[in-house]
Amino acid sequence: MSVLTPRLALLQALSRPEGSCGCPFWLNLKEQTYESFPVKSRHRSSVSTTQPHLTPVLPETGLLTSGRNCVGSTHAATTPDRSLPSEANAETRKRLIVALAGTLLAGVLALILGKIMTKTVLVTGSRGLVGRRLCASLRNDGFSVKELDLLGHGEHYGDVTRLADVETGIQGCVGVVHLAAVSRVVWGQRDPELCWRTNVTGLQNLVHAALAQSSKPWILFSSSREVYGQAPSLPVAETTELNPLNVYARSKAEGERVVLDARSQGLQTAVVRLSNVYGCTKDHADRVIPAFARAAVEGSPLRVEGSNHTFDFTHVNDVVRGLRALIGLFESGEQSLHPVHLVSGHPTSLGELAAICCRLAKSDAVVTEAAPRSYDVARFYGDPGRAREFLGWEPEISLEAGLIRLIEDFRQEHALHGAMEASA
Repeated sequence: MSVLTPRLALLQALSRPEGSCGCPFWLNLKEQTYESFPVKSRHRSSVSTTQPHLTPVLPETGLLTSGRNCVGSTHAATTPDRSLPSEANAETRKRLIVALAGTLLAGVLALILGKIMTKTVLVTGSRGLVGRRLCASLRNDGFSVKELDLLGHGEHYGDVTRLADVETGIQGCVGVVHLAAVSRVVWGQRDPELCWRTNVTGLQNLVHAALAQSSKPWILFSSSREVYGQAPSLPVAETTELNPLNVYARSKAEGERVVLDARSQGLQTAVVRLSNVYGCTKDHADRVIPAFARAAVEGSPLRVEGSNHTFDFTHVNDVVRGLRALIGLFESGEQSLHPVHLVSGHPTSLGELAAICCRLAKSDAVVTEAAPRSYDVARFYGDPGRAREFLGWEPEISLEAGLIRLIEDFRQEHALHGAMEASA
């Protein structure tokens, strides 16, 4: 039988919600008796009174407890009472109470320290392509993440155009990654008022709510390469003058002005410009890369609007790494972050993109050409030098590698859909 110290007795008592009399275990400590066993022998003839091993016997049950388990024992039920003197019992109870207090205090301190040490970040637009990956990345690294999105459910639902939603979401946060937006150029053209209200008024609500917090959370604002418009030279650097061509681009340029002006009011802010992010089958179906990849897998026609238009495509995993690097600078106390874009530095025309998708999917889908939209930027690719210098960031996933993954994901979804239709 193993030796039971007062601390082990406490741990066993903690595992029982009630004492033998039906009251809380700490009120029943006085009911426990102890049997003495010798150090080397269990024979009664060699019982030692100078170095007893104390083993509690649960009253009225006949159960003899050990450090590992409790077993029935006729010995415990029939052995005459050899309880310790009342002074020893009082000392044992005192030790148990002290140990209990220490254990409870340690638990409370652990909870408090956990709350203090876990930093909470609000991600708006958390259900979008970038938002989903970023939330997962932050949680994997120990951050607590609050979400705010029109597509969210329960506590994750919120509208940035409603100040009350933003004020609720930002409570207790050390920072905000603001991704929520009308995020398509074509949507901005179709509903300019909604685009401006979401992209500008929503951001103004966020700044207002951040300034009202005593802790002044930092804000990382997601802008777009669209703010450059048709740049006079390529590749484009962050120092290029902004020249937005469409409603969406103008809303993002105004957003940059809002967050940079907020610095004069005491907020840490930064601007990150994203460029044609891709990498998930759950992305908007009419975005060019998911549209081309899905059509190539299904053998549907690929419609190319402006085959010579050139863009800089970046994989969502690379974008999340860049965002995490910027968050790291905020956490280190950096105050004056220059706008930075996350780009591959490699131009790809839409005609080339369609051909690559068909080749990788081994598809004989037909590629059709159409006139470009009047409000689209015709040529863009960026210089990743600033991100490399200040963030230590470079894209790791080439366009072809990213397309291989995406096409395979679409192929699996297509096969699953076909199997479900066949079974139906």
